[in-house]
Amino acid sequence: MKFLDLISRYQLGRKAAKKTTATKELKKDGEFDQVANPAPPPGVLSMPSQDFVIFESTKNYMGEIMEALKDDRTNFIVIHGMGGVDKTSLVKEIAKRVEQDKHFDAVVMAVVSQTVDVIRIQDQIAEMNKILLILDDIWAKLKLADIGIPFGDDHMGCKIMITTRRRQVCNAMASRIEFTKIIQLDVISEQESWSLLKRNAGDVIESPLMNSMAKEIRKECGGLPLAIVTVGRALRGKDLEEWKEAALELKKAEPVNIEGVNDDVYKCLKLSYDYLRNKEDKFMFQFCCLFPEDYDIPMEDLVRYGIGLGTFEDVRIQEARNRARSIVNNLKESCLLLMIVMTFLLSHYAEIVSF
Repeated sequence: MKFLDLISRYQLGRKAAKKTTATKELKKDGEFDQVANPAPPPGVLSMPSQDFVIFESTKNYMGEIMEALKDDRTNFIVIHGMGGVDKTSLVKEIAKRVEQDKHFDAVVMAVVSQTVDVIRIQDQIAEMNKILLILDDIWAKLKLADIGIPFGDDHMGCKIMITTRRRQVCNAMASRIEFTKIIQLDVISEQESWSLLKRNAGDVIESPLMNSMAKEIRKECGGLPLAIVTVGRALRGKDLEEWKEAALELKKAEPVNIEGVNDDVYKCLKLSYDYLRNKEDKFMFQFCCLFPEDYDIPMEDLVRYGIGLGTFEDVRIQEARNRARSIVNNLKESCLLLMIVMTFLLSHYAEIVSF
Protein backbone atom coordinates (compact mmCIF):
# COMPACT_ATOMS: atom_id res chain seq x y z
CA MET A 1 0.00 0.00 0.00
CA LYS A 2 1.37 3.42 -0.99
CA PHE A 3 1.01 6.57 1.14
CA LEU A 4 0.85 10.14 -0.19
CA ASP A 5 4.07 12.14 0.15
CA LEU A 6 2.45 15.09 1.93
CA ILE A 7 5.71 16.99 2.47
CA SER A 8 6.61 16.99 -1.24
CA ARG A 9 3.10 18.05 -2.17
CA TYR A 10 3.21 20.92 0.32
CA GLN A 11 6.55 22.13 -1.07
CA LEU A 12 5.25 21.98 -4.64
CA GLY A 13 2.15 23.89 -3.61
CA ARG A 14 4.24 26.70 -2.07
CA LYS A 15 6.37 26.97 -5.23
CA ALA A 16 3.25 27.12 -7.40
CA ALA A 17 1.76 29.88 -5.23
CA LYS A 18 4.94 31.97 -5.50
CA LYS A 19 5.09 31.54 -9.28
CA THR A 20 1.44 32.52 -9.58
CA THR A 21 2.10 35.77 -7.67
CA ALA A 22 5.19 36.49 -9.81
CA THR A 23 3.21 35.87 -13.00
CA LYS A 24 0.51 38.35 -11.96
CA GLU A 25 3.15 41.01 -11.35
CA LEU A 26 4.73 40.39 -14.75
CA LYS A 27 1.33 40.70 -16.43
CA LYS A 28 0.83 44.12 -14.80
CA ASP A 29 4.23 45.30 -16.03
CA GLY A 30 3.50 44.02 -19.51
CA GLU A 31 0.24 45.86 -20.11
CA PHE A 32 0.43 48.21 -23.12
CA ASP A 33 -2.24 50.37 -24.71
CA GLN A 34 -0.97 49.41 -28.14
CA VAL A 35 1.61 46.89 -29.25
CA ALA A 36 1.60 47.53 -33.01
CA ASN A 37 -0.53 48.97 -35.74
CA PRO A 38 -2.65 46.48 -37.71
CA ALA A 39 -0.96 45.18 -40.83
CA PRO A 40 -2.14 46.92 -44.00
CA PRO A 41 -4.26 44.87 -46.40
CA PRO A 42 -2.20 42.96 -48.97
CA GLY A 43 -1.58 44.79 -52.22
CA VAL A 44 -3.26 43.73 -55.42
CA LEU A 45 0.10 42.69 -56.86
CA SER A 46 0.35 40.01 -54.17
CA MET A 47 -3.01 38.45 -55.07
CA PRO A 48 -2.82 34.93 -56.45
CA SER A 49 -4.33 34.71 -59.93
CA GLN A 50 -5.36 31.99 -62.32
CA ASP A 51 -3.75 31.69 -65.73
CA PHE A 52 -5.22 34.72 -67.47
CA VAL A 53 -5.11 34.71 -71.26
CA ILE A 54 -5.35 38.08 -72.99
CA PHE A 55 -7.12 37.67 -76.34
CA GLU A 56 -7.93 40.41 -78.83
CA SER A 57 -11.41 40.80 -77.37
CA THR A 58 -9.89 41.02 -73.89
CA LYS A 59 -7.51 43.78 -75.05
CA ASN A 60 -10.50 45.80 -76.26
CA TYR A 61 -12.23 45.49 -72.89
CA MET A 62 -9.05 46.37 -71.05
CA GLY A 63 -8.49 49.43 -73.23
CA GLU A 64 -12.04 50.62 -72.60
CA ILE A 65 -11.69 50.14 -68.85
CA MET A 66 -8.30 51.89 -68.70
CA GLU A 67 -9.73 54.88 -70.60
CA ALA A 68 -12.58 55.11 -68.12
CA LEU A 69 -10.14 54.98 -65.20
CA LYS A 70 -8.10 57.84 -66.63
CA ASP A 71 -11.18 59.95 -67.39
CA ASP A 72 -11.65 62.32 -64.44
CA ARG A 73 -15.36 62.59 -65.17
CA THR A 74 -16.03 58.85 -64.82
CA ASN A 75 -16.13 57.74 -61.22
CA PHE A 76 -18.18 54.53 -61.37
CA ILE A 77 -17.40 51.58 -63.68
CA VAL A 78 -19.54 48.46 -64.00
CA ILE A 79 -18.17 45.25 -65.53
CA HIS A 80 -21.19 43.14 -66.43
CA GLY A 81 -21.30 39.63 -67.89
CA MET A 82 -22.68 36.13 -67.36
CA GLY A 83 -20.96 33.67 -65.07
CA GLY A 84 -17.95 32.11 -66.75
CA VAL A 85 -16.71 35.05 -68.87
CA ASP A 86 -13.89 35.62 -66.35
CA LYS A 87 -14.82 39.04 -64.98
CA THR A 88 -12.79 38.55 -61.82
CA SER A 89 -9.57 37.65 -63.64
CA LEU A 90 -10.02 40.67 -65.89
CA VAL A 91 -10.39 43.17 -63.05
CA LYS A 92 -7.46 41.59 -61.18
CA GLU A 93 -5.29 42.13 -64.24
CA ILE A 94 -6.55 45.72 -64.54
CA ALA A 95 -5.86 46.32 -60.84
CA LYS A 96 -2.29 45.07 -61.16
CA ARG A 97 -1.60 47.33 -64.12
CA VAL A 98 -3.10 50.35 -62.38
CA GLU A 99 -1.06 49.64 -59.24
CA GLN A 100 2.12 49.33 -61.29
CA ASP A 101 1.37 52.61 -63.10
CA LYS A 102 0.93 54.42 -59.76
CA HIS A 103 -2.18 56.09 -61.15
CA PHE A 104 -3.85 55.80 -57.74
CA ASP A 105 -2.44 56.02 -54.24
CA ALA A 106 -3.82 52.55 -53.63
CA VAL A 107 -5.86 49.82 -55.29
CA VAL A 108 -8.17 47.88 -52.98
CA MET A 109 -10.22 44.83 -53.95
CA ALA A 110 -12.99 43.33 -51.86
CA VAL A 111 -15.27 40.38 -52.68
CA VAL A 112 -18.95 41.02 -51.98
CA SER A 113 -20.72 37.76 -53.05
CA GLN A 114 -24.35 36.84 -52.45
CA THR A 115 -24.26 37.30 -48.66
CA VAL A 116 -23.05 40.84 -47.98
CA ASP A 117 -20.71 40.99 -44.98
CA VAL A 118 -20.28 44.71 -44.32
CA ILE A 119 -17.60 44.30 -41.65
CA ARG A 120 -15.50 42.02 -43.86
CA ILE A 121 -15.74 44.47 -46.77
CA GLN A 122 -14.75 47.38 -44.53
CA ASP A 123 -11.74 45.41 -43.28
CA GLN A 124 -10.50 45.13 -46.85
CA ILE A 125 -10.85 48.83 -47.66
CA ALA A 126 -7.95 51.17 -46.87
CA GLU A 127 -8.54 54.80 -45.91
CA MET A 128 -6.50 56.73 -48.46
CA ASN A 129 -6.98 59.87 -50.53
CA LYS A 130 -6.97 58.70 -54.12
CA ILE A 131 -7.94 55.05 -54.44
CA LEU A 132 -9.41 52.63 -56.92
CA LEU A 133 -11.86 50.40 -55.09
CA ILE A 134 -12.93 47.16 -56.79
CA LEU A 135 -16.03 45.38 -55.48
CA ASP A 136 -16.14 41.94 -57.06
CA ASP A 137 -19.17 39.73 -57.62
CA ILE A 138 -22.12 41.90 -56.55
CA TRP A 139 -25.51 40.14 -56.65
CA ALA A 140 -27.84 42.85 -55.35
CA LYS A 141 -27.92 46.62 -55.17
CA LEU A 142 -25.32 47.78 -52.68
CA LYS A 143 -25.59 51.14 -50.93
CA LEU A 144 -22.05 52.45 -50.77
CA ALA A 145 -22.87 54.65 -47.79
CA ASP A 146 -23.84 51.57 -45.77
CA ILE A 147 -20.28 50.28 -45.85
CA GLY A 148 -18.73 53.69 -45.30
CA ILE A 149 -17.39 54.32 -48.80
CA PRO A 150 -16.86 58.05 -49.42
CA PHE A 151 -18.09 58.89 -52.89
CA GLY A 152 -19.19 61.68 -55.22
CA ASP A 153 -18.60 65.22 -53.99
CA ASP A 154 -17.36 63.91 -50.65
CA HIS A 155 -14.41 62.13 -52.21
CA MET A 156 -13.64 63.16 -55.79
CA GLY A 157 -10.40 61.16 -55.89
CA CYS A 158 -12.12 57.80 -55.40
CA LYS A 159 -13.10 55.61 -58.34
CA ILE A 160 -15.19 52.51 -57.89
CA MET A 161 -15.30 49.49 -60.19
CA ILE A 162 -17.72 46.62 -59.65
CA THR A 163 -18.29 43.26 -61.33
CA THR A 164 -21.69 41.65 -61.53
CA ARG A 165 -23.48 39.00 -63.55
CA ARG A 166 -26.90 40.62 -62.98
CA ARG A 167 -28.14 43.39 -65.26
CA GLN A 168 -30.56 44.51 -62.55
CA VAL A 169 -27.59 45.47 -60.36
CA CYS A 170 -26.13 47.57 -63.18
CA ASN A 171 -29.38 49.47 -63.64
CA ALA A 172 -30.08 49.94 -59.93
CA MET A 173 -26.63 51.23 -58.97
CA ALA A 174 -25.77 53.15 -62.14
CA SER A 175 -29.05 55.09 -62.17
CA ARG A 176 -28.13 56.89 -58.93
CA ILE A 177 -24.52 57.68 -59.82
CA GLU A 178 -23.55 60.29 -62.38
CA PHE A 179 -20.77 59.60 -64.91
CA THR A 180 -21.09 55.83 -64.93
CA LYS A 181 -19.40 53.56 -67.46
CA ILE A 182 -20.97 50.13 -68.09
CA ILE A 183 -18.91 47.55 -69.97
CA GLN A 184 -20.58 44.35 -71.17
CA LEU A 185 -18.30 41.31 -71.39
CA ASP A 186 -19.31 38.78 -74.05
CA VAL A 187 -18.13 35.28 -74.85
CA ILE A 188 -14.87 34.85 -76.74
CA SER A 189 -14.68 34.06 -80.47
CA GLU A 190 -14.38 30.58 -81.99
CA GLN A 191 -10.71 31.14 -82.80
CA GLU A 192 -10.00 32.32 -79.25
CA SER A 193 -11.98 29.39 -77.85
CA TRP A 194 -9.90 26.98 -79.91
CA SER A 195 -6.63 28.54 -78.72
CA LEU A 196 -7.77 28.34 -75.10
CA LEU A 197 -8.86 24.71 -75.47
CA LYS A 198 -5.50 23.85 -77.06
CA ARG A 199 -3.67 25.60 -74.25
CA ASN A 200 -5.43 23.46 -71.64
CA ALA A 201 -6.04 20.15 -73.44
CA GLY A 202 -2.81 20.05 -75.45
CA ASP A 203 -1.73 20.04 -79.10
CA VAL A 204 -3.53 16.73 -79.58
CA ILE A 205 -6.69 18.59 -80.62
CA GLU A 206 -4.97 19.54 -83.87
CA SER A 207 -4.49 15.90 -84.87
CA PRO A 208 -6.79 14.42 -87.58
CA LEU A 209 -8.00 11.82 -85.06
CA MET A 210 -9.13 14.29 -82.39
CA ASN A 211 -9.86 17.45 -84.39
CA SER A 212 -13.54 16.96 -85.12
CA MET A 213 -14.31 15.76 -81.60
CA ALA A 214 -12.44 18.72 -80.11
CA LYS A 215 -14.55 21.08 -82.24
CA GLU A 216 -17.70 19.50 -80.81
CA ILE A 217 -16.38 20.04 -77.30
CA ARG A 218 -15.54 23.65 -78.10
CA LYS A 219 -19.05 24.23 -79.42
CA GLU A 220 -20.62 22.80 -76.27
CA CYS A 221 -18.55 25.18 -74.12
CA GLY A 222 -20.31 28.14 -75.71
CA GLY A 223 -17.31 30.48 -75.84
CA LEU A 224 -17.09 30.75 -72.04
CA PRO A 225 -13.45 30.79 -70.83
CA LEU A 226 -14.22 29.08 -67.52
CA ALA A 227 -16.05 26.25 -69.27
CA ILE A 228 -13.30 25.77 -71.85
CA VAL A 229 -10.51 25.73 -69.26
CA THR A 230 -12.40 23.32 -67.01
CA VAL A 231 -13.18 20.81 -69.76
CA GLY A 232 -9.77 21.17 -71.41
CA ARG A 233 -7.94 20.32 -68.18
CA ALA A 234 -10.29 17.43 -67.44
CA LEU A 235 -9.65 15.86 -70.87
CA ARG A 236 -5.93 16.50 -71.09
CA GLY A 237 -4.14 13.19 -71.71
CA LYS A 238 -7.40 11.28 -72.33
CA ASP A 239 -7.93 9.05 -75.37
CA LEU A 240 -10.44 9.46 -78.20
CA GLU A 241 -13.10 7.29 -76.55
CA GLU A 242 -13.07 9.46 -73.45
CA TRP A 243 -13.39 12.59 -75.61
CA LYS A 244 -16.39 11.02 -77.34
CA GLU A 245 -17.92 10.15 -73.98
CA ALA A 246 -17.31 13.70 -72.75
CA ALA A 247 -18.98 15.22 -75.83
CA LEU A 248 -21.99 12.94 -75.30
CA GLU A 249 -22.22 13.87 -71.61
CA LEU A 250 -22.08 17.58 -72.46
CA LYS A 251 -24.89 17.24 -74.99
CA LYS A 252 -27.24 15.31 -72.74
CA ALA A 253 -26.56 17.25 -69.51
CA GLU A 254 -29.81 18.89 -68.44
CA PRO A 255 -29.59 22.59 -67.57
CA VAL A 256 -30.77 23.60 -64.10
CA ASN A 257 -32.17 26.88 -62.93
CA ILE A 258 -29.19 28.41 -61.11
CA GLU A 259 -29.22 32.19 -61.16
CA GLY A 260 -26.05 33.64 -62.66
CA VAL A 261 -24.73 30.29 -63.92
CA ASN A 262 -24.85 29.81 -67.67
CA ASP A 263 -26.07 26.42 -68.93
CA ASP A 264 -22.80 25.80 -70.78
CA VAL A 265 -20.82 26.45 -67.60
CA TYR A 266 -23.07 24.07 -65.69
CA LYS A 267 -22.58 21.26 -68.21
CA CYS A 268 -18.80 21.68 -68.27
CA LEU A 269 -18.44 21.83 -64.51
CA LYS A 270 -20.60 18.73 -64.09
CA LEU A 271 -18.39 16.88 -66.55
CA SER A 272 -15.25 17.94 -64.73
CA TYR A 273 -16.75 16.84 -61.40
CA ASP A 274 -17.72 13.46 -62.85
CA TYR A 275 -14.10 12.98 -63.93
CA LEU A 276 -13.03 12.97 -60.30
CA ARG A 277 -12.74 9.19 -60.06
CA ASN A 278 -11.20 9.09 -56.58
CA LYS A 279 -13.62 9.16 -53.61
CA GLU A 280 -11.15 11.29 -51.62
CA ASP A 281 -11.15 13.94 -54.37
CA LYS A 282 -14.94 14.01 -54.48
CA PHE A 283 -15.18 14.21 -50.69
CA MET A 284 -12.76 17.13 -50.58
CA PHE A 285 -14.67 18.97 -53.29
CA GLN A 286 -18.02 18.39 -51.60
CA PHE A 287 -16.62 19.38 -48.23
CA CYS A 288 -15.18 22.64 -49.58
CA CYS A 289 -18.63 23.49 -50.91
CA LEU A 290 -20.04 23.48 -47.37
CA PHE A 291 -18.00 26.55 -46.48
CA PRO A 292 -19.27 30.08 -47.22
CA GLU A 293 -18.44 31.48 -50.62
CA ASP A 294 -14.95 33.07 -50.79
CA TYR A 295 -14.07 31.62 -47.37
CA ASP A 296 -10.39 30.96 -46.79
CA ILE A 297 -10.59 27.28 -45.82
CA PRO A 298 -7.81 26.17 -43.43
CA MET A 299 -6.00 23.11 -44.74
CA GLU A 300 -5.93 21.68 -41.23
CA ASP A 301 -9.76 21.66 -41.16
CA LEU A 302 -9.84 19.58 -44.34
CA VAL A 303 -7.32 17.17 -42.84
CA ARG A 304 -9.05 16.68 -39.48
CA TYR A 305 -12.57 16.37 -40.89
CA GLY A 306 -11.23 13.98 -43.53
CA ILE A 307 -9.82 11.75 -40.81
CA GLY A 308 -12.86 12.10 -38.54
CA LEU A 309 -15.32 11.26 -41.30
CA GLY A 310 -13.31 8.25 -42.42
CA THR A 311 -12.17 9.56 -45.81
CA PHE A 312 -8.50 9.24 -44.94
CA GLU A 313 -8.49 5.73 -43.50
CA ASP A 314 -5.69 4.06 -41.56
CA VAL A 315 -3.20 6.89 -42.05
CA ARG A 316 -1.14 9.05 -39.75
CA ILE A 317 -1.97 12.73 -39.59
CA GLN A 318 1.10 13.83 -41.58
CA GLU A 319 0.19 11.45 -44.39
CA ALA A 320 -3.35 12.82 -44.32
CA ARG A 321 -1.94 16.34 -44.60
CA ASN A 322 0.09 15.34 -47.63
CA ARG A 323 -2.94 13.74 -49.27
CA ALA A 324 -5.12 16.78 -48.58
CA ARG A 325 -2.57 19.15 -50.12
CA SER A 326 -2.24 16.91 -53.17
CA ILE A 327 -6.02 16.73 -53.65
CA VAL A 328 -6.51 20.48 -53.24
CA ASN A 329 -3.76 21.15 -55.78
CA ASN A 330 -5.47 18.76 -58.19
CA LEU A 331 -8.82 20.50 -57.72
CA LYS A 332 -7.19 23.88 -58.34
CA GLU A 333 -5.49 22.58 -61.47
CA SER A 334 -8.87 21.35 -62.67
CA CYS A 335 -10.46 24.77 -61.99
CA LEU A 336 -12.89 23.07 -59.62
CA LEU A 337 -12.34 25.40 -56.69
CA LEU A 338 -13.35 28.58 -58.46
CA MET A 339 -16.09 30.62 -56.88
CA ILE A 340 -18.75 29.79 -59.44
CA VAL A 341 -18.40 26.09 -58.74
CA MET A 342 -19.58 26.59 -55.18
CA THR A 343 -22.86 28.03 -56.47
CA PHE A 344 -23.18 25.16 -58.91
CA LEU A 345 -22.55 22.38 -56.46
CA LEU A 346 -24.61 23.75 -53.59
CA SER A 347 -27.56 24.23 -55.94
CA HIS A 348 -27.45 20.90 -57.73
CA TYR A 349 -25.42 18.38 -55.74
CA ALA A 350 -26.76 19.01 -52.25
CA GLU A 351 -28.16 15.49 -52.19
CA ILE A 352 -24.74 13.88 -52.62
CA VAL A 353 -23.12 15.83 -49.80
CA SER A 354 -24.13 13.45 -47.03
CA PHE A 355 -21.74 12.31 -44.35
